[in-house]
Amino acid sequence: MFNVLKGNDLSGFCPLFVVCCVIVMFSAHTALAEHLHQLPNPPLSHATDPFGRQPNMQVMAEAPSLRPSNTLGCPNKTATDQSLRTIERVSGEERGPRIAEPMVFDLIRPLGAKRGEAEVNVLGLVPLRQESRRVNGVQDPVGLVRRSPDRETIEWAPEIEYAVCDGVALEFEVPMENSHVEAYKGAGQITFGTALNHRFIHGAQAILQYGRDSSVWTTTGLYLAGFRFNDTWSVFGMVGGRGEILGPVPNKEAEFLANVTLFADVTDRMVAGIETNLNQVIGGNTGVLFMPQLHYELDRYWMIQGGVGARFTTGLTLPVAGFRLIREF
Repeated sequence: MFNVLKGNDLSGFCPLFVVCCVIVMFSAHTALAEHLHQLPNPPLSHATDPFGRQPNMQVMAEAPSLRPSNTLGCPNKTATDQSLRTIERVSGEERGPRIAEPMVFDLIRPLGAKRGEAEVNVLGLVPLRQESRRVNGVQDPVGLVRRSPDRETIEWAPEIEYAVCDGVALEFEVPMENSHVEAYKGAGQITFGTALNHRFIHGAQAILQYGRDSSVWTTTGLYLAGFRFNDTWSVFGMVGGRGEILGPVPNKEAEFLANVTLFADVTDRMVAGIETNLNQVIGGNTGVLFMPQLHYELDRYWMIQGGVGARFTTGLTLPVAGFRLIREF
């Protein structure tokens, strides 16, 4: 099956697949909003959070009730959201788990983000040993963009994220190396809902990227899922694929992608995590980025994340440091 995928021309299939995914996700979001609107609301005195604790009655009383609107399926708010105190815990469904985002392969806002939430952030990756080497036809083994030249300096990517509806968010990102713009990237994300007494939350993400150096268009589709075990431990995972659909390359590559990140809430403001990113080029090499990390919330609007790890590829092991600076609005 992998050989068939590698040999086929994906240029016709991938755009149609992305369009269909977007239509299905928006339809599912509208249907879910209508279904939830029809469900009876339980008495506040009998409601508890996922860990069996009695909820804050004032917070639940002030939580917004939602009704479907005619604007892109977005629910209208009938009450004002209460401002929460910290970034990692600001998003998520009303009774969904609060799970941190991976530092390197982050989300477009946390799953379940509320309409109107906005964020700007900058990701940086710094190779700790200079190593110019082509890996599976890719010139930059640590870079954020495939088939980009390796200038042996810091890779960084400013981005802006915005939740256009409850559980629906968009992103625009500009991967760079030094002052050179390597690509333009747009992405969308949707939240499906929660399960298992609201300890589990899941959704999907679609990405379209244009590489300026290679003139190659790349699409990515991912299934997202998170689970909270208890007050301390949680895990987040992604699985999907990435394919080159247009561009002047003789063989358009397809990849299998996966990310698993284990988190521990150390304090109210600090979260520790171990992130593992896997990319398997179909018919080619495997790459793994292992990145232990710390997230620290400076206040309600600012967060700094940092870590040191390594990228492992066939014939190459390269230590790398990473950081992300986040500002919410």
